[in-house]
Amino acid sequence: MIKVRVLPKAAEFRNELIKAGFEEAMEHIPEAEVFWEFLNCMAGSGICRCHGSGGDVDCDIRNCANSKGIEMCVTCESYPCKRFDPMFKKFPVLVKDNQLLRDRGMDVWMRFQEERSSGDFVYPSVCSHAFTCQDKKK
Repeated sequence: MIKVRVLPKAAEFRNELIKAGFEEAMEHIPEAEVFWEFLNCMAGSGICRCHGSGGDVDCDIRNCANSKGIEMCVTCESYPCKRFDPMFKKFPVLVKDNQLLRDRGMDVWMRFQEERSSGDFVYPSVCSHAFTCQDKKK
């Protein structure tokens, strides 16, 4: 279900960024390459590169999700766990967003994101890949 909803939206978003000239501006945007790689993965397969053989092999979050066979940590019965503390500290907006997804489901979460995107809200580099395992080890 997650792939079915995310994949077309990610592809649409990527195409809009290409039309707007994002690729030419990437050199001026911090961590743009990481974001672009993530978006291309989501638009191509609907799966984050951390799943399967991708991602940092030392990432606790990635390894935990893979060992439990889950696509999204928010669906885990142990979520939220201490593995997320550094990420939530860096990106506090994720706490409420993930809780909404967990409590109300994907349809409600997607409607909320669509409403947000039509207003002034902009995620300030909330791509989970902007948070690296190196950040966690600091």
